[in-house]
Amino acid sequence: MSEWIEAAEMIKSERWNIFLECIGTGLHLKLMIVSEDGTLLTKRPESCPICHQTYEPFSRQPVRWPLNYGFFLDAVECSSCRQGKSNFSVADRARLAADMLSSFQNALAGLSGEIRTVELSALRKLNHTVISLCHGEENVQDQLLELILNALIILLDAEGSWLEYADSGFSALLIKGDERAVEAARLNRYSFETTIFEINQGNLHGELGVLQPRDFSRAEFLLPLMAEECIIAFDGVCLCRLLKKQLDVLLGAVGSAVVMIDRHYRIIYANRQAEQLMNGANVDLLGSPIADWPGPWLGYIRSNTVIPVGGQMDSFPDKYSDSDICRVDWQVSPLLEETTVRGWLLLLEDRTDYYHWQESARQAERFEATAKMVGVLAHELRNPISAASGLLQLMGRKKDPELTRNYKDLVLRELDRVTRLLNEFLLLGKPSNIEAEPIDPVAFLQELMPLFQGEAMGTKSDIILETGKVSPVAADPGQLTQVMLNLVRNAVQAADAGGRVIIRLEEPGNQVCINVIDNGPGLTPEAMKKFIPSVFYHERKGNRPWTSNCSGHRT
Repeated sequence: MSEWIEAAEMIKSERWNIFLECIGTGLHLKLMIVSEDGTLLTKRPESCPICHQTYEPFSRQPVRWPLNYGFFLDAVECSSCRQGKSNFSVADRARLAADMLSSFQNALAGLSGEIRTVELSALRKLNHTVISLCHGEENVQDQLLELILNALIILLDAEGSWLEYADSGFSALLIKGDERAVEAARLNRYSFETTIFEINQGNLHGELGVLQPRDFSRAEFLLPLMAEECIIAFDGVCLCRLLKKQLDVLLGAVGSAVVMIDRHYRIIYANRQAEQLMNGANVDLLGSPIADWPGPWLGYIRSNTVIPVGGQMDSFPDKYSDSDICRVDWQVSPLLEETTVRGWLLLLEDRTDYYHWQESARQAERFEATAKMVGVLAHELRNPISAASGLLQLMGRKKDPELTRNYKDLVLRELDRVTRLLNEFLLLGKPSNIEAEPIDPVAFLQELMPLFQGEAMGTKSDIILETGKVSPVAADPGQLTQVMLNLVRNAVQAADAGGRVIIRLEEPGNQVCINVIDNGPGLTPEAMKKFIPSVFYHERKGNRPWTSNCSGHRT
C-alpha cells in the first residue's frame, strides 16, 4: 500500500504533470492518469496543446491503457484538430505513451539494472512518432527537445535540465525545471552540483546538463544516451525539412510506399502504403533498423550512397511469411544538406500482381509454343511411321522372301528417322547449356560434309562447300552440328531434282556467316509473311516439307 501511495504522489507532482503534458503535445492527445476507481490523479488539460481551443466535455469514451500500480492512462483526441490524415490511431499513440510512462515508473522503482534500454527505447519510439506526426510544424524540434529534457528531470529526480546548442549558425538555449537555479548553475558551475555532457556532431555543437540529480553515477550513464537522442531529434527534423524539397518526387509516387531513413539507418517515417507492404503496424516500423526489412536497397543505404539508385521487379521477402515474396519497383534518393547525407528517401511500389500476371502470360506463351511444336512433331513423324507401316503390311502380304528382302532395311531407315526427329524435338523443347569452345569453321564444315552428302543421298543433289579464310569462333559443336544438318536437309528437300546446295562460309566485318543456298523455287510473298513469326511448312510435290524451325538451337 505504501508503494501505491508513493507512486500516486509522484504522479500528482508538478514534474509529472509537465512531463505528461509534453507527451500529449507531441502525440496530439489529451492525456490524464486515473486510479482504478476512476479518480483523476493528474491535472485535466484545459485546452488543446495544438489548436489551443478549450476542451469540450468528453463526447466519447477515452482510450484507456494500463500503467503500473493499478493506474490507467486515458487518452482523447481533440475534436477540432483531429489528425484524420495521421498514420497512427488514438489507441496506437496512447499505447506509446503508456509504454514510456510504465518504463519510467519501473526505472524510478529501482529496476534500473535491466530497464535502462527499455525506457530509452520507448522514448526513442515516441520521438520518432512525434516527428512523423508533426513533420510539417515549425516547433517540432522544440517539442522533441523539451520531451528529452523533461525525461531527464523525471529519470534523475533532478532540479532542472538544459540544452545549449549551435547548429549551422543558429544557437538556442532550452531550460526545463527550476529556470533560475539552472541559470545560476550555468554561470557559476563550481557552486552547484551539475553533470554536463558535451555534444559535437557535424555542425551541431553544445552541451546537455542536469542540475542536482539524485544519483550522479546514473546521471553520468544517462546523459550520453540522452545526448544521442537529441542528435537523433535534430537529424529527424532536418530530414523532414529536406523531405519538403522532395515533393516533386513524392507527387510522382502517389500510391507508393514512402519510407524515410536517418543516417543511423533507422526508419523515421513510413506512410500507410509502407505499413501495408511491410506488414507491420506503423508504430512498430518507426525506430526499427532498415536492416529488419532487407531488400536490394539495403546495400546502397549502408554504403551511404549520394546518388539516386533504383530497380524494377526486385524481390522483397515478406518478414512474416516464409513463402510470400513481393515484387517491387524501388528508388532510393539521398537527402542532402549541402554535401552532407542526412538520410535517404525510399520509394516502393508493389508490383507483385503485375509480376504474377506476366508469369501467367509467359506460361500461356510457352504452352502455345509447345502446342505448335507438338503439331510440327506429329506432322514430321506421320510420314516415316506411315511408310514403315505400309512396308510391314506389304511384307505380310507377299509370300516370296526375295520380293521383300530390301523392305527390312527400308523399315529400319524410317524408324531411324523417327528416332532422329524425336531427339531433335527433345533438344528443341528444353533449354540446354551452351558449352562453347574455339573451333575452326572451315575444318568443322569439312568434317560434316559426309553427313551433308548422306542427307542428299537418293536425291541426285550436289552439296558444294565454298570456304575462304575466316577467323576461329566460339561455339557449341553439338548444337551447331544440329543446326547445320537441319538447314542442309531443308535445302536438299527444297532443291529441284538434280539440284544444287551451296554451303558458303565468309567473314563480313567482324562476323562469321554460314549461308546455305539452294536452287529451289523459294517462298512466295504470302508464304514469307508466315515464315518468321511461327513454324511454317511449304509443301511441294506431295507432302514433303522443305523448311523447318531451328529457333531452339543456340550457338
